Amino acid sequence: MHSSPMGDFSGGAAAPAGGVDVSGGGVAQPVGEALLGQVQAARAALSGLPGLLSRVGSDELPELAAAAAGAVAAACAAQAAVVLEAENRGVIAESDHPRVPAWVQQSHVEAGVPVSPSRARALGALARICDRQDAAPLREAVLEGRVTIEAADLLAGTYRRLQGSIAVTSWDGVMDALIRLAAHGVNRRELAAMEERSSGSTAPSRNTWSGSAGMTGATSPNSRSIRGRGCTKAACGSTPRRPRR
Repeated sequence: MHSSPMGDFSGGAAAPAGGVDVSGGGVAQPVGEALLGQVQAARAALSGLPGLLSRVGSDELPELAAAAAGAVAAACAAQAAVVLEAENRGVIAESDHPRVPAWVQQSHVEAGVPVSPSRARALGALARICDRQDAAPLREAVLEGRVTIEAADLLAGTYRRLQGSIAVTSWDGVMDALIRLAAHGVNRRELAAMEERSSGSTAPSRNTWSGSAGMTGATSPNSRSIRGRGCTKAACGSTPRRPRR
């Protein structure tokens, strides 16, 4: 198939189009305008897709479906990135809708698209998770489109509960395994079953979490923790934790 008129998004967010002067002041406005133009152009191109499908060969539909799935994942990751940036800068707190779910729903209203309370709640949960410096791997996975916004809250909850019930040699490995499981479509019931098997055994199998973390031994001093236990400066950075919302 031919390349998309929106450009190649396979390597992450595209750089702002046009010549933007980044040598002096006033950088944010030109870059913001360029990004906004790109997002609006991408939306317009995708909006025109249904009307063109009659001209697409049947053998091209599977590839087009995969490309559309990739575009959806990239768009969801982009939405999460914007929301987290707005939350981090205090833009949401200073707005007429000072909580993330309400702010997200208002952005849907302004875009003229259906309001999704569940998506708004999931983004609110993601913002709370990402308040923690030790949640960096999960945040990165969401912004790269490897984990859905909805799955992030599920993974964080599972990770937190496991920390109170098992001992492992590498909590980093547990988080990596959880992220891989989410990327392969593990659902809430399957994850709960794996959690129960791990928590209910005095000597869980080393391959319970895809072999990436031994489930016996002492907790690593450099391990990450959504709750904060074992979070060292090297693993989590020195930025102080912001108050929970």
